[in-house]
Amino acid sequence: MPGREGLHWHAQITSVKLRGYVGSSDDYEKRIPYDAVADVYLLGGGMAFAHGALTRGHRLNKTDMARIGELMQALGVTSLMAERSGKLVQWWSAQAPSAPMDLGPPIR
Repeated sequence: MPGREGLHWHAQITSVKLRGYVGSSDDYEKRIPYDAVADVYLLGGGMAFAHGALTRGHRLNKTDMARIGELMQALGVTSLMAERSGKLVQWWSAQAPSAPMDLGPPIR
């Protein structure tokens, strides 16, 4: 009967926060404010959903999408989706990296 010796626990990572910095790669450790941010929910089966993506006047370019893609691939993601204007769109794909996407107005 479970409980006598305690349960065996498994931690499953189901979400990550992406932060982008215009400066150096160690800006996070320096606690520099981010220039872009998004929450990503890992749905399983290689699928993920990006939510709350905002930038501080920085439009994502091909280099940004390639770096996001590297992070997603390291997590086993092959397709990153997002909602834009009420529609589900593919934001990034391992098979065909997406063009830069307009994330809407900058953070004020």
